[in-house]
Amino acid sequence: MHVEFTRKYTGKSIIRGLQILCRRLGGSLDHTAVSVYHHGSPGSEDRRYTRIRAHLGDEVIEVQDPDGRPYLVHEGKYPSITLVPPPMRNESFEGLEEVILGYLSTPPPGPRNGAVEREVEYMAEPRDLSVGMRVLVVVQGEYGRRILEWISRNSPPDWEVLEVSISKELPEIMDDPAPYLPEEVPDADLVLFLSENRNSPQLAPDLVRASGAIAIIAPVDRSDWMPPGQVTQLKRIFSRWKVDTSFPRPFCSLEATGAQAIDRFAGLFGKPEVEVLSEDGRTVSEVKVIRGSPCGCTHYVAGNLAGEDLESAVEKAGLLHHHFPCLASMDREDDLDDTLMHVSGLILKRETEKGVRKYVKRKISYLDPRQFKR
Repeated sequence: MHVEFTRKYTGKSIIRGLQILCRRLGGSLDHTAVSVYHHGSPGSEDRRYTRIRAHLGDEVIEVQDPDGRPYLVHEGKYPSITLVPPPMRNESFEGLEEVILGYLSTPPPGPRNGAVEREVEYMAEPRDLSVGMRVLVVVQGEYGRRILEWISRNSPPDWEVLEVSISKELPEIMDDPAPYLPEEVPDADLVLFLSENRNSPQLAPDLVRASGAIAIIAPVDRSDWMPPGQVTQLKRIFSRWKVDTSFPRPFCSLEATGAQAIDRFAGLFGKPEVEVLSEDGRTVSEVKVIRGSPCGCTHYVAGNLAGEDLESAVEKAGLLHHHFPCLASMDREDDLDDTLMHVSGLILKRETEKGVRKYVKRKISYLDPRQFKR
């Protein structure tokens, strides 16, 4: 089946239109984004969408270019697309061009007043994440890049982990955030916003809206980078947009919230959960990581505890945590009377203690930095 257009549209616009249409029909669109570099043409690059599949109930429909090739080039222009096999509800796709035109005619954000409020509204639409999830990681520096690399290496095969970078050189008040946003924001289901600048949270609503995400996780590993006042404003905006939110403090305290996208992420990356095994009842034989911290620290600690005496395993876990090193701040938080790095270490030590208790019945003592108050 061919879906003909009255004029040519870019692959990017067609993909976005298909996503919106599929969601309206109670389905979803699954695709993979790749970059193709051409031999003999330095600097040449085709950004393509491949394995494009529309899921409508029991139907799985492949989307191809007019010549039957299984991809659409991001900036390529197409007068039509091909659907294989033809959908049972042919009329469902007849309105695709209208959807694309509606998407393209959406006005850009209006003038800003320096706050994170947005004049152009957005409304998150429920979607099926059982066929995969796209996670957009927003990074500003080395802190975020380390988390991005760990998540990319350890995410499930049906996840697509995408990246955009924003500058650290941001003004305190953005009358117009457009110059500070990436030129292109990929479509995503979940935004992981890794702020490294107290002014960057102002960009979070624009990035969520541009990506079409239904949820955002914005960890607070340094309160100066995600101030409490900004968190309050963002929660208000995203609540109005029906966007699910989580602001874990620190990141490795993340747990399920009941929100679909956040729970899928938190099931793999978040508050550490480990199983300590001992063959002789005296030393650690193995530590299985059921859920690890988003930075990879849990796996590092688990991999270095084998052979340790059970009596000293908890304290050793704390030392290994600090050797990793932890990405949370060492600035004292007034409401916690402690630092977020120490909180992160205590989370891991308490989880390790739970595993050790199977073999060591008496209470295991270890230093808690909060006992040394100034």
